[in-house]
Amino acid sequence: MDSHAARIIIYTCVTDIDGCPQRRHAKIGEDFCAAMLNRAFNPTLHPAGYDHIHIPADFDSQKPLKRWFILDLDVVQQLGKEDVLQLPHQVYLASQQNGKLTFIPRNQWAEKAKDRDIPYAWGGKEEQKIVESMRGNINTEKPVVGKPVRERGSHGVQVCHTPSELKRHIESLFRESPVVLLEEFLSGEEATITVMPPSLDRAGYWSMPPMARFNHDQGSAPYNGTVAVTANSRVVTKEEMWDKSYEEVMRQCEEVASLIKATAPIRIDVRRFRQGSEFAIFDVNLKSVCVFIWIVTAVLMLTSTDRT
Repeated sequence: MDSHAARIIIYTCVTDIDGCPQRRHAKIGEDFCAAMLNRAFNPTLHPAGYDHIHIPADFDSQKPLKRWFILDLDVVQQLGKEDVLQLPHQVYLASQQNGKLTFIPRNQWAEKAKDRDIPYAWGGKEEQKIVESMRGNINTEKPVVGKPVRERGSHGVQVCHTPSELKRHIESLFRESPVVLLEEFLSGEEATITVMPPSLDRAGYWSMPPMARFNHDQGSAPYNGTVAVTANSRVVTKEEMWDKSYEEVMRQCEEVASLIKATAPIRIDVRRFRQGSEFAIFDVNLKSVCVFIWIVTAVLMLTSTDRT
């Protein structure tokens, strides 16, 4: 076990934590690390180590509820319950004083606190799975795509080729997004498929012709606020549509639209695992911009028809 690893248990009133209610778990981690450890809180998931907060129920309540926040410091590996019990456990009462959280040691509560925190996996159960996946990608030197959970037009999407590059990018993403997505990099052809909802004329969901994407910037489509969609997209030709993988992924996209019960056009991004392989769905966009994509597709189809 790492010598710096520790579990911190903090008891506080949730409304004593300043700022956005949805960030209270992060704020209490930031305040504790700054006040008690003289270092920054490090929630960025990475095999080299990270800090993790176990979020209690109703942490974002507007009512003055008392809750326990469990902070795992310097997580570098998975630990079983017995190993976690061997870690240093420190207990604090946090209260608002002069506009700041003050952390008062209550280590006489440590044994009871250990009983309370036993069910909580060290470093977070899902977080440990993500880190283990990152280790696998790092060990096999596979490129990884990092992006914000709520992106816009490829903003914040980057293909990372080294562990240090991935860590820097994740840290930059956490400044604007509470959750970061990590994906396997798909190196083949990219396309966009707009799926239309049922209407009076058509009973089911149906796909418009795929739009091929090209002129990628370092492996990903450029942000459409910088490069217009019409400058790096074209409708897939009739000859290309003989490739059955297009038809297959169009059906898959229609199934996605049906599962989420879309009531307006949605845009789904797909990409081949490698050149000549089948497609994989990697992004589903439920935005008004999808109407714009539908218009662009129609314009490109008309343009293509006029040229033939």
